[in-house]
Amino acid sequence: STIWGGLHFFSGLTFALMNDSGWYYIDYDYVEPYYWGKNAGCDLFDLPCIDSNDGSSNWPQYFCTSPRDNGCSYNYVAPGYCEYYFTDDELPEASQYFSDSRHGGPAA
Repeated sequence: STIWGGLHFFSGLTFALMNDSGWYYIDYDYVEPYYWGKNAGCDLFDLPCIDSNDGSSNWPQYFCTSPRDNGCSYNYVAPGYCEYYFTDDELPEASQYFSDSRHGGPAA
């Protein structure tokens, strides 16, 4: 997740959802490209973010696996920071991606 940068992107999907709500009139001339997950295929949605066999990321450009796994944002326009946390309690099973059940991301 990015720790720096003020860019906000409004994809065609975002605009379509806003338009369908009936609350907004959308000028689709302002749709911006959204590259997160581009060309990753259905596996990005069908497979886990982290490989449970070896603890590596299936998509290292999008998902980190350690608190030291910092770098750039997925589109290289800002520094990136890995939001990887250690908790005192075991995380719920659905939130366990790592071999240690007390490790996880901000939503865990």
